[in-house]
Amino acid sequence: ALQSALESNGVHTRLQSAIEMKAIAEPFIRRKAVRHLEKGRVVIFGAGTGNPFFTTDSAASLRAIEINADVILKGTRVDGIYSADPEKDKNATKYDSISFDEVYQQGLNVMDLTAFTLCKENHLPIVVFDMDTPGNLEKIRKTVSCHVAGLPVPYRTTEEEPGFLNITDNGCDCIPGNNAFPVALDNLFCNRFEMAKFASDCLEKKINFIGI
Repeated sequence: ALQSALESNGVHTRLQSAIEMKAIAEPFIRRKAVRHLEKGRVVIFGAGTGNPFFTTDSAASLRAIEINADVILKGTRVDGIYSADPEKDKNATKYDSISFDEVYQQGLNVMDLTAFTLCKENHLPIVVFDMDTPGNLEKIRKTVSCHVAGLPVPYRTTEEEPGFLNITDNGCDCIPGNNAFPVALDNLFCNRFEMAKFASDCLEKKINFIGI
C-alpha cells in the first residue's frame, strides 16, 4: 500500500525485505539500499530484522544506522514525550526538550530499550511526532529543507508549530549539518497522500529519504 501510494504520486521506490520474497521484494543488501538512495529512490524496508525477539523499533534503528540516517522520525498517537502516558494520566507533563540520558534516568517509555540504546550509542537523534495530526509531516519536511541548506534546525515543539520533539545526546534543538539527509520512519501510519508528498518534496530537494 505504501509503495503504491508513493508510485501513484510519481515517486520511484524499491522494496527490500529482511526475509527473502523474490516475487515481491529485493533481499535487504545494505550497499544496494544506499545505492538506491543515491539515485534518488525511496527505499521501503519490510519484515523487520528478519529475526525473532526484535521489535519494529529495533528494526527501524538498525536500518537507520546501516544507511547512515541522520534522524529517526517516530510516529505516535501523542505530540511528543511526556512524563507518563497522557492518554492514561491527565497530569502527565510534556517535555520541550530531552536527552537520551534524561530518558534513561526518568524511565520514560519512548521505544524499546534495545532500539533506544542503539540510537544513543550511534548518536542518532529521534524525532517523536503525532502521526494522527494532518500537516505534521509537512512541518518536519520544512525544517529538514532548512537543515540541508546548512542552517541549524529546531525540532522543539512550540505553540506556533506543535506536533514533534527531538531526543539528542545533549537535549539541544539542533541536529548536526550534512549535505545528505536519509530519514528513517518508524510506526508511520499517517495520511498516505501526505506521506507521498513528503517523499516527493524530499527527493525534489535532493534529500535522501527512507521509509521503514
